[in-house]
Amino acid sequence: MKPTREEQDAVALDEIREMCGRIRKSLKGVSFLTFVRNLDLYDATVKRLEVIGEAASGLSEEAKDFYRMEWEKIVAFRHLAVRHYAKLSPEQIYEIATVHVPILWKLIKS
Repeated sequence: MKPTREEQDAVALDEIREMCGRIRKSLKGVSFLTFVRNLDLYDATVKRLEVIGEAASGLSEEAKDFYRMEWEKIVAFRHLAVRHYAKLSPEQIYEIATVHVPILWKLIKS
């Protein structure tokens, strides 16, 4: 039996929550300089942001309306990261991860 739209949204939101939590945990107390010098941390953060964007692309319009967020930008970032990885700015990644991800996490945490 095919999952309902609500069930699909719940799975996507769980993925987003999980990736937000992992990003928050891995970057807690990490300076920008440490972030850019640690390639494993940088790459893991980008991958987690990609997963957030992919999950966001599967959300229904109802879920997007309920959780007011700039979902189009989140999905667009995912496409940019996948197709043009070398063009990503470490400053941009760090800002998204340390400023915008906590906001997203607080919005959908429950």
